Amino acid sequence: MVETENKRSMNPPRIRTLPKAYEEIKKLDSNTSFTMSALRNMCRSGEVPTFKIGPKTLLNFDVLLDTLACQAGA
Repeated sequence: MVETENKRSMNPPRIRTLPKAYEEIKKLDSNTSFTMSALRNMCRSGEVPTFKIGPKTLLNFDVLLDTLACQAGA
């Protein structure tokens, strides 16, 4: 019972299209040097996992942020 309650209280994953994810990064840091092209390359290379629903390519925004944070710290 407690396990079920914990699952309900967890936040759902923030799934975004690539353009929306890039837009959110720009909102977080308007002076970022990160580009839409860099995001596409990261997705294409598999650095950031994506999945397709119909014609849309989607990603987990939190995974993207974690990946960028790890690369910045490297």
